[in-house]
Amino acid sequence: MTRQVPVRAMAGRERRVLVIATVATSFVTELVAAYAAAPPKPLPGVPEALAARRAAGVHVALTTGFDRQVTEPLLAAVGWDVPGTLDARRLRRRGDRRPPGTGHDPRGDGPARRDRPGPLVAGDTVLDVRAGRAAGAGLVIGVLTGAQGPEELGAEAPTRVLDGVAELPVFLGLTRSLA
Repeated sequence: MTRQVPVRAMAGRERRVLVIATVATSFVTELVAAYAAAPPKPLPGVPEALAARRAAGVHVALTTGFDRQVTEPLLAAVGWDVPGTLDARRLRRRGDRRPPGTGHDPRGDGPARRDRPGPLVAGDTVLDVRAGRAAGAGLVIGVLTGAQGPEELGAEAPTRVLDGVAELPVFLGLTRSLA
Protein backbone atom coordinates (compact mmCIF):
# COMPACT_ATOMS: atom_id res chain seq x y z
CA MET A 1 0.00 0.00 0.00
CA THR A 2 1.32 3.44 -0.99
CA ARG A 3 1.63 5.92 1.84
CA GLN A 4 0.37 9.45 1.08
CA VAL A 5 2.85 12.17 2.03
CA PRO A 6 1.43 15.62 2.79
CA VAL A 7 2.72 18.31 0.42
CA ARG A 8 4.09 20.27 3.41
CA ALA A 9 6.35 17.35 4.34
CA MET A 10 7.96 17.11 0.88
CA ALA A 11 11.41 18.47 0.09
CA GLY A 12 11.62 21.79 -1.81
CA ARG A 13 12.25 20.45 -5.33
CA GLU A 14 9.81 17.58 -4.94
CA ARG A 15 7.13 19.99 -3.70
CA ARG A 16 7.73 22.43 -6.59
CA VAL A 17 7.46 19.62 -9.15
CA LEU A 18 4.16 18.44 -7.64
CA VAL A 19 2.72 21.98 -7.49
CA ILE A 20 3.76 22.73 -11.08
CA ALA A 21 2.29 19.44 -12.34
CA THR A 22 -0.96 20.11 -10.48
CA VAL A 23 -1.26 23.64 -11.84
CA ALA A 24 -0.43 22.50 -15.40
CA THR A 25 -3.01 19.71 -15.28
CA SER A 26 -5.64 22.10 -13.93
CA PHE A 27 -4.79 24.67 -16.64
CA VAL A 28 -5.15 22.14 -19.47
CA THR A 29 -8.44 20.81 -18.04
CA GLU A 30 -9.88 24.32 -17.76
CA LEU A 31 -8.57 25.27 -21.21
CA VAL A 32 -10.21 22.27 -22.89
CA ALA A 33 -13.47 23.05 -21.08
CA ALA A 34 -13.28 26.70 -22.17
CA TYR A 35 -12.69 25.64 -25.80
CA ALA A 36 -15.73 23.35 -25.58
CA ALA A 37 -17.92 26.09 -24.07
CA ALA A 38 -16.79 28.84 -26.45
CA PRO A 39 -14.79 27.41 -29.36
CA PRO A 40 -11.96 29.69 -30.46
CA LYS A 41 -12.04 31.10 -33.98
CA PRO A 42 -9.14 32.18 -36.17
CA LEU A 43 -8.55 35.90 -36.42
CA PRO A 44 -10.24 37.47 -39.46
CA GLY A 45 -8.31 36.88 -42.67
CA VAL A 46 -5.92 34.27 -41.24
CA PRO A 47 -7.50 31.20 -42.93
CA GLU A 48 -7.50 33.09 -46.24
CA ALA A 49 -3.87 34.14 -45.75
CA LEU A 50 -2.82 30.54 -45.11
CA ALA A 51 -4.82 29.32 -48.12
CA ALA A 52 -3.27 31.99 -50.38
CA ARG A 53 0.24 30.99 -49.32
CA ARG A 54 -0.43 27.32 -49.87
CA ALA A 55 -2.08 28.01 -53.24
CA ALA A 56 1.09 29.85 -54.26
CA GLY A 57 3.12 26.75 -53.38
CA VAL A 58 4.48 28.16 -50.12
CA HIS A 59 4.63 25.66 -47.26
CA VAL A 60 2.92 26.73 -44.05
CA ALA A 61 4.26 25.48 -40.71
CA LEU A 62 2.94 26.34 -37.27
CA THR A 63 5.45 26.61 -34.46
CA THR A 64 4.63 27.22 -30.85
CA GLY A 65 6.29 27.14 -27.48
CA PHE A 66 3.30 25.27 -26.07
CA ASP A 67 3.06 21.48 -25.90
CA ARG A 68 0.46 19.11 -27.40
CA GLN A 69 -1.86 19.31 -24.40
CA VAL A 70 -2.41 23.01 -25.07
CA THR A 71 -1.98 23.13 -28.86
CA GLU A 72 -3.98 20.14 -30.09
CA PRO A 73 -7.33 21.19 -28.54
CA LEU A 74 -6.88 24.65 -30.05
CA LEU A 75 -6.03 23.32 -33.53
CA ALA A 76 -8.95 20.89 -33.35
CA ALA A 77 -11.31 23.69 -32.32
CA VAL A 78 -10.36 25.85 -35.32
CA GLY A 79 -10.23 22.86 -37.67
CA TRP A 80 -6.56 23.09 -38.60
CA ASP A 81 -4.47 20.00 -39.22
CA VAL A 82 -1.54 18.56 -41.13
CA PRO A 83 -1.80 18.14 -44.13
CA GLY A 84 -5.20 19.86 -44.51
CA THR A 85 -4.48 23.44 -43.43
CA LEU A 86 -0.81 23.22 -42.46
CA ASP A 87 2.15 21.51 -44.07
CA ALA A 88 3.94 21.01 -40.77
CA ARG A 89 3.89 21.90 -37.11
CA ARG A 90 6.43 21.96 -34.33
CA LEU A 91 5.29 21.93 -30.75
CA ARG A 92 7.18 22.31 -27.52
CA ARG A 93 8.59 18.99 -26.41
CA ARG A 94 7.49 17.56 -23.07
CA GLY A 95 10.20 18.23 -20.50
CA ASP A 96 11.59 21.27 -22.34
CA ARG A 97 12.20 23.73 -19.52
CA ARG A 98 12.78 26.79 -21.67
CA PRO A 99 10.05 29.43 -21.58
CA PRO A 100 7.48 29.12 -24.40
CA GLY A 101 8.74 30.77 -27.55
CA THR A 102 12.46 30.36 -26.85
CA GLY A 103 14.64 27.90 -28.62
CA HIS A 104 11.98 26.50 -30.95
CA ASP A 105 12.88 26.04 -34.58
CA PRO A 106 10.44 27.95 -36.80
CA ARG A 107 11.07 25.62 -39.72
CA GLY A 108 8.51 23.19 -38.32
CA ASP A 109 8.81 19.47 -38.89
CA GLY A 110 7.92 17.19 -41.76
CA PRO A 111 8.28 18.16 -45.42
CA ALA A 112 8.17 21.94 -44.95
CA ARG A 113 11.33 21.77 -42.86
CA ARG A 114 13.37 20.13 -45.58
CA ASP A 115 11.79 21.73 -48.65
CA ARG A 116 12.24 25.43 -47.89
CA PRO A 117 15.43 26.94 -46.55
CA GLY A 118 15.11 30.37 -44.96
CA PRO A 119 11.43 30.29 -44.00
CA LEU A 120 9.18 33.25 -43.27
CA VAL A 121 8.40 33.53 -39.58
CA ALA A 122 5.42 35.55 -38.39
CA GLY A 123 4.67 35.98 -34.72
CA ASP A 124 3.10 38.33 -32.22
CA THR A 125 5.75 38.24 -29.49
CA VAL A 126 9.35 39.38 -29.23
CA LEU A 127 10.21 35.73 -28.56
CA ASP A 128 8.73 34.77 -31.95
CA VAL A 129 10.83 37.44 -33.66
CA ARG A 130 13.95 36.33 -31.78
CA ALA A 131 13.31 32.68 -32.71
CA GLY A 132 12.95 33.63 -36.38
CA ARG A 133 16.17 35.63 -36.34
CA ALA A 134 18.05 32.88 -34.50
CA ALA A 135 16.88 30.32 -37.07
CA GLY A 136 18.03 32.47 -39.96
CA ALA A 137 14.56 32.93 -41.41
CA GLY A 138 14.48 34.75 -44.73
CA LEU A 139 11.69 37.05 -43.52
CA VAL A 140 10.75 37.70 -39.90
CA ILE A 141 7.38 39.42 -39.55
CA GLY A 142 6.02 40.82 -36.30
CA VAL A 143 2.23 40.94 -36.17
CA LEU A 144 0.22 43.20 -33.89
CA THR A 145 -2.42 40.66 -32.86
CA GLY A 146 -0.83 39.92 -29.48
CA ALA A 147 -0.13 41.96 -26.39
CA GLN A 148 3.07 43.53 -27.70
CA GLY A 149 3.05 46.71 -29.73
CA PRO A 150 5.05 47.95 -32.71
CA GLU A 151 7.79 49.48 -30.54
CA GLU A 152 8.44 46.24 -28.64
CA LEU A 153 8.36 44.07 -31.77
CA GLY A 154 10.35 46.62 -33.79
CA ALA A 155 13.11 46.66 -31.18
CA GLU A 156 13.87 43.04 -32.14
CA ALA A 157 14.59 44.03 -35.78
CA PRO A 158 11.96 42.07 -37.69
CA THR A 159 11.86 42.46 -41.47
CA ARG A 160 8.48 44.18 -41.09
CA VAL A 161 5.70 44.70 -38.54
CA LEU A 162 2.17 44.16 -39.90
CA ASP A 163 -1.24 44.59 -38.31
CA GLY A 164 -1.85 40.84 -38.64
CA VAL A 165 -1.21 37.62 -40.54
CA ALA A 166 -4.09 38.51 -42.88
CA GLU A 167 -1.79 41.14 -44.45
CA LEU A 168 0.89 38.60 -45.42
CA PRO A 169 -0.46 37.66 -48.88
CA VAL A 170 -0.48 41.31 -49.99
CA PHE A 171 2.93 41.96 -48.39
CA LEU A 172 4.34 38.95 -50.27
CA GLY A 173 2.66 39.89 -53.53
CA LEU A 174 0.47 36.77 -53.53
CA THR A 175 -2.76 38.79 -53.79
CA ARG A 176 -3.73 42.37 -54.56
CA SER A 177 -4.89 44.75 -51.87
CA LEU A 178 -8.66 45.25 -51.72
CA ALA A 179 -8.20 48.78 -50.40
